[in-house]
Amino acid sequence: MSLKKSLITSTALAAFALPAYADISPDQVWTMMQDYYTDAGLTVTADRVESGKDLTLRDVTIIFPNDSGDTVLTIPEIQLEADGDEVTMTMAETMTATIPTTAMDGTGVTSDMTLTQKDLVAQISGDPDDMVIDFDLPEMTAELTTTEAPATEGAVAIPVVMRLAMENMRGSETVKTGAATAVTSDFEIAKVSYTATGSGGDEAGTFTSSGEMADVAVKFDMNMPEGAAAANLIDALGMGLRISGELKSGTSIGSNEADGPMGPMKTTSKADMGALSFALDQDGARINSTSAGVAVDAEMPMLPFPIHAEMSRMVGGFDVPLVPGEESRPFGLEVRLEDLVVNDEVWAMFDPTAHLPRSPATVILDLEGTAKVTGKLENPEEVMASEKPPFEVESLSLKELQVKLMGADLTGKGAATFDNSTPVPMPTGAVDLRLEGGNTLIDNLVATGLIPSDQLMGIRMMLGLFAVPAGDDVMTSKIEMRDDGGVYANGQRLR
Repeated sequence: MSLKKSLITSTALAAFALPAYADISPDQVWTMMQDYYTDAGLTVTADRVESGKDLTLRDVTIIFPNDSGDTVLTIPEIQLEADGDEVTMTMAETMTATIPTTAMDGTGVTSDMTLTQKDLVAQISGDPDDMVIDFDLPEMTAELTTTEAPATEGAVAIPVVMRLAMENMRGSETVKTGAATAVTSDFEIAKVSYTATGSGGDEAGTFTSSGEMADVAVKFDMNMPEGAAAANLIDALGMGLRISGELKSGTSIGSNEADGPMGPMKTTSKADMGALSFALDQDGARINSTSAGVAVDAEMPMLPFPIHAEMSRMVGGFDVPLVPGEESRPFGLEVRLEDLVVNDEVWAMFDPTAHLPRSPATVILDLEGTAKVTGKLENPEEVMASEKPPFEVESLSLKELQVKLMGADLTGKGAATFDNSTPVPMPTGAVDLRLEGGNTLIDNLVATGLIPSDQLMGIRMMLGLFAVPAGDDVMTSKIEMRDDGGVYANGQRLR
């Protein structure tokens, strides 16, 4: 995929609200807008109407290239008015777009979008090489309607309608140009809400989804060297392209309802706060999301009771290299599910006599390492078809492992390096594990009937092969991978 196509979505949003370039005269503002969109691979046309220093653009059309067909955005009018040393930009309240896509079965589908933004004002100041756009957008809504022909003859096509709304969006964007273009955005949105209704297909039934986030804050930074926009994403990162951003929100809620062949289903969710950060650069791609105070409720036709789950914190993130080269790059994976609790009805399904402790559960996995990218990653089909993976892992560290569940607590740390000269990479290193409450958990599982009593002795013998006692119901284990290719547990060779 080219970088031009991967930037289509973000460029479209910029077109809806504000230009990515500006100058102190309206004519220069429009010229800069056209240059920016053209450099991104888009086509812009408009009818110009000049009135003194002011400039009005009518019937503005922006064409976004796409493999499924061109997306066409139409803006009835953009007004650029000279305001002392600044330029004030306003736009038509309503604009439209047609978006062609490809359905799962390969047939073409066209979506129609209507975007409404009320009382947008963007104030543009600074000089041609260092400009600031301050904007205030009290209300914006985007409604997308997609109707796909039904697969079954005689069935009625149910359109999928999605609506996104934003309230009180205000902030600023700084644009610096030169050998590279640097864009920095910082804005806040008082409330973001969405709804979606429609059908997943003839046999899937209908669905309704809605949600909202409060107190949203967004930051975005991009540094694009000259010529990077014309390259594919991997090559552009190698040229020095850097993109990063973060989104933070206060309370968020969501709801999903569906009615299909198995019956009606309903889920609701809530989080006290959320955060998402991402970065793309020569080192690779990094994404991290965090939610706190999470609660989920679900009603399913296959269960006679509702499910309720809560977590104090939920974290997910990864770090993966993308640019080929001889230099090692960092990679990592982090998953945290902290203080997970579920309602008693769920416990009663497998522990009706309450033998198992129902204390909060925690699962933590934190890995980091170094790796080299040895192949091209632009085409996922080629990567999947290749017999050799496009990565060489050089080192791997288990920074943290914890599984705390039903009264038992397993923790671990370790590290290893890899010899990639062999057909199968050979690790050398060790992992230290500690299990507290394991024997008590086994006894409780036997008491519930989840483990047959006649298997108890075999399970304890197996545990004894891998672990040694280290206190009252505490066991430890050191798993080593040595240079001779052997795997050892507490000094005893397993392989």
